[in-house]
Amino acid sequence: MLGAHVVQVPGAVGHREPVGDVGQYLGNWCDALVVRTPSLAALGELADATSAMVVNARTSDNHPCEILGDLAFIHGATRPVGEPLHVVFVGAATNLCHSWMEAASVLPLTVTQVCPDGY
Repeated sequence: MLGAHVVQVPGAVGHREPVGDVGQYLGNWCDALVVRTPSLAALGELADATSAMVVNARTSDNHPCEILGDLAFIHGATRPVGEPLHVVFVGAATNLCHSWMEAASVLPLTVTQVCPDGY
């Protein structure tokens, strides 16, 4: 156990208070913020305004935590970390697909996206 205390803050990022103000307030009270918000820009603004570590738990643009979990499972179940991997993503270019592409830009990973007609 890491000794963390979870506090859920009600509301949406940038809904009632300016994002920068919220980031400054939360930086006074928290060491880390795990944030799910539709806006990657708002998440970046929050990260710029706070001294706390900010974890992107999901935006409309990407979903890095899910992909990191998938990669940890794949490498634990099939191959050592660092060995090349080819992933086929079946579906539209969603936040999950974008995160696979982001991972492929920094890891020994090739991603092929296929998408059925109509998507």
